[in-house]
Amino acid sequence: MSEILIYGIVGDSWDGLDAATLVPMISAGDDDLDVRINSPGGYVMEGLAIYNAIIRAAASGRKVTCHIDGLAASMGSVIAMAGSEIVMADNALMMIQKPRI
Repeated sequence: MSEILIYGIVGDSWDGLDAATLVPMISAGDDDLDVRINSPGGYVMEGLAIYNAIIRAAASGRKVTCHIDGLAASMGSVIAMAGSEIVMADNALMMIQKPRI
């Protein structure tokens, strides 16, 4: 089983949470994938690339489970929705923003 940690600001290259780092890690495996999230959000376009990589992994037949370990806010909550199963700790938080039209 592969595990991806998104603990920090989505898109932060300093912490390795940018799409250029995470997408190859997500795409590399063919086993089940666990995505663990503790994020206040981050850069929308980076997050969408990560979200789409997770969707592609699920579409290829991998079981994708997104775990919200602490906080999934803003873009972190969008990434969490890519999982075929979403597991949230009892004391975790999710924040979804109202999108602008």
